[in-house]
Amino acid sequence: DGEKAEASRAPGTFHLFLRSFSVQLSVSINGKYAQDMERVMKKRPPTAVTLQFVLCGQAELTASDFVAGRHRHPVLSGIVPTDPASGRLFIAFETHQSTGLAVHICGPFVPTVERESLDFVDAALRHWNEQLLVASGAVLRDIWDAEVEGVGRGCTGTGLPSSEYLDSARHLLRSFSFHPTAPAGSVRQLLAQAFLARPDLPIPTTVG
Repeated sequence: DGEKAEASRAPGTFHLFLRSFSVQLSVSINGKYAQDMERVMKKRPPTAVTLQFVLCGQAELTASDFVAGRHRHPVLSGIVPTDPASGRLFIAFETHQSTGLAVHICGPFVPTVERESLDFVDAALRHWNEQLLVASGAVLRDIWDAEVEGVGRGCTGTGLPSSEYLDSARHLLRSFSFHPTAPAGSVRQLLAQAFLARPDLPIPTTVG
């Protein structure tokens, strides 16, 4: 194991492939809440926010040579979430808060004083963080719908599906399965509720 660890840290050329999504949202805040936010943050809340999402599809995972059956690079393997336990929330920097998905989410969340987790103690900051998580869950649903459609193109619906299609479908289902989150368990609930709020959830099957 020690030799493998040293080999993974050795200088070399590594290839990393990922998918990145970005969305800008307009923010409308009433006067009382704006005052509460300004009181706590010492500045007025923004009128627009950007949410960014990073994930790794099966094709990208296979093409990235820091995983896919080879030694996991100690730095690069943290950049791309390859399993639900590795997804994290970012506020320009990585926090300790997991997403419960194989997806990284970056946005203007408000952290605790230690800047390690999201602030769910102050009422104004808790509402802000919760609404950003709800918006993130809705965007994740848009990403899911697009990914399912993309994976479905690999299945003709006639005969047995290809192994490539099955691998991609399994990877997608595994990546978007909502797992418990820590340190705040409410993150999973907020993301999942917004994700499932829209009816007619598409699911990849053996017939496309």
